[in-house]
Amino acid sequence: MPRAHERGWKAPAGYFLLGAISLVIQTLLVREAMFTFHGGEIGLGLFFAVWLAGIAGGAAWGARSTSGASFFGVGLSLLPWVGILQIGIFRYHRLLIDVPAGGYLPALPYLALLLLAAAPAGMLTGLLFPIGLRGWRIPPGMAYGFESAGSMLGGAFTALVALPRIPPLVLLAGAAWAVLLWGAPRPRRTAPLLLSGALALALLTGAPGRIDGRWLHARWDSLSTGSRPEVMRDTPYHHITLAERGGERSLYLDGRYVGPLVDPFVDSLDAATIATQHPRPERVLAIAPAFRGAVAVLASGEGVALTLAREDAILAIDGPGVAVTCDPRELVGRDTTRYDLIAILHGGPSSGSSNRFYTAEFFATCASRLRIGGVLAITLPGAANVASPAAQLLRASVFQALRETFREVRIAPGEAHHLFAAVPRGRDGPSPLTWDPDSLAARRARLWPSGRSWPPQHFAAQFPPDRIDQLRRVIASSRIPANRDLRPIVYYEQLRRWDHLSGSGLSGLLGAWHRRPWVWSLALLGVLVVVGYPARRRWGSPIVSLATTGMAGMGADLLLLLLFQTFRGTLYLKVGLVTAVFMCGLAGGAAWGSHRGERDPARDLRLSDTAWVLFLLGLLVVFGWLPRLPGAGVEALIFGLAAAAGMLTAFPFPRAAAAFRAAGRSRDVAGGIADAADHAGAMTGAVLTGTIVIPLLGFRGAVLLLAGVKLLSLASWGRTRPTTGGT
Repeated sequence: MPRAHERGWKAPAGYFLLGAISLVIQTLLVREAMFTFHGGEIGLGLFFAVWLAGIAGGAAWGARSTSGASFFGVGLSLLPWVGILQIGIFRYHRLLIDVPAGGYLPALPYLALLLLAAAPAGMLTGLLFPIGLRGWRIPPGMAYGFESAGSMLGGAFTALVALPRIPPLVLLAGAAWAVLLWGAPRPRRTAPLLLSGALALALLTGAPGRIDGRWLHARWDSLSTGSRPEVMRDTPYHHITLAERGGERSLYLDGRYVGPLVDPFVDSLDAATIATQHPRPERVLAIAPAFRGAVAVLASGEGVALTLAREDAILAIDGPGVAVTCDPRELVGRDTTRYDLIAILHGGPSSGSSNRFYTAEFFATCASRLRIGGVLAITLPGAANVASPAAQLLRASVFQALRETFREVRIAPGEAHHLFAAVPRGRDGPSPLTWDPDSLAARRARLWPSGRSWPPQHFAAQFPPDRIDQLRRVIASSRIPANRDLRPIVYYEQLRRWDHLSGSGLSGLLGAWHRRPWVWSLALLGVLVVVGYPARRRWGSPIVSLATTGMAGMGADLLLLLLFQTFRGTLYLKVGLVTAVFMCGLAGGAAWGSHRGERDPARDLRLSDTAWVLFLLGLLVVFGWLPRLPGAGVEALIFGLAAAAGMLTAFPFPRAAAAFRAAGRSRDVAGGIADAADHAGAMTGAVLTGTIVIPLLGFRGAVLLLAGVKLLSLASWGRTRPTTGGT
């Protein structure tokens, strides 16, 4: 029987499995990282940066290694178990790192956690790529293509089939079994057969699933809430936990405390504050997770017909009115009903999933669904008697977004800041908004006639004129842009809030970047030019083209992920799906680049740089189309763009490897250096795009910055030095 490395199917199948298992691990770890970051999508950029840095480092190490195909088999067998170990580290990280109950991880401990719980699988993936090239006679571009095809299948299967039906540990144990089948033993080698049988028996008896369940509860216990979980469930939007303590049930999203399901005093106060800004609200739309809190009290008002738009049926808590499980943003966009009151009660834009309800574009859609004299009411996190500086950007950006659509906008102080907007621009009529205590008391009495009356003095104490005026002056003096779909400035507020609550000490840097975002962003490009100059001197312009392609490709991939979140709401379970479509493009691009063989790789790389500039500038046009498309159209367009971006990302890889081969490098060194450069650039794109550039410059600014990077790459071909031989 021929040896493993002599079989023609072994190498393609090995790289296919490498890509599939790597993408499964990545998708599972992204969810764990989002939970650790309490649902904030800003954590995506940090995660991908560390993951890609691991791949780049592993590929560079593998290019210098002397190991062959036998080590590839050993490493591939270890990869699923490394993924399982890393899931365990994520879920037990509060045992390793001292974090206060309910607290956020500071920057350095979070980076240390990612190095422990994200980098190893990435490094092993990168290490195996050049090692396989050394042991098998397979061109680097073809190996890259098979790996990308495996990644596509792994991501699609994980997003569409496995989650949340199959526990992560069961999924990875199945992957380990597939690797054992791939490495079919030669005669008289019984150990792999025994391992395969033992693993199959464990899967049949459900042992990995039980372990996964215990690890989930351990992750919950590490939050030190003192509550007993009643429901723990993954949905397309969040990991939801309903927990009970002392007879009180509370809601947690991605480990972040949202609030109690019932708090009679606070619920009545919020409902009265919201409802009394309209003289007689008869038809009300509430956008909230469930019939909980103020929503239930609003629905009990005299003559109120309430519709609740919620994302997840898992929170189908009974209440008065009608509940619709849907994408609330899409419902408002296509609904023809006119409302007296629309109340957005998600508790503020704490993540991309909820931020999409607090943008200027969505406020304009809500305005078109209001009757004459209708009111849009919003709740944001606040402070009892002061305008908290930590949330100034959040309040001001949402306030400015409201002012773009409404002629009358007011904000009330309190433990929850209530913002009210009325009289859309272009309409006539008096505003229903008022702070007058007598009017508010009369309105409340009409809404809840059988309840205990509230005297006007109560409303006078709730809305003191001096605090209202002070809060409005603070917001009016803030030079903060409106929160928009394509410039989600509130993502930057996530960074500031994390820095403030974790004590990371990054406020100076974040503040300076916020004051002069373009200056700092362009200065960083200058730093990249300086850092990349030695690499260009040694390896020539092909390495610059490949590294900048990695940066643009990862930047575009993250940008499309966040666009998917903005316009469709779901991302938690669908990260793998969008990434899988991107990987499909990678497979096609790699096949296309490999097909060209050794024909003029430098010319192809220059054309690739030009194509990237045109693609990125074309996105500026596409951004204008997205708001006008139906939901299915948005998904189809984003998937198409992801596939195109993947193809443009992969095409230069075999061309750069061919350029290195033409300069005298061996096949494994050429493939390893190309893989390292590609992922080093991707790491930089993840850090910039996912954490800083999109919040501060917006999607359009991010695209222009990436286009500038590719223009610099084109400029590097002006005086190209031929690459030299050697390793």
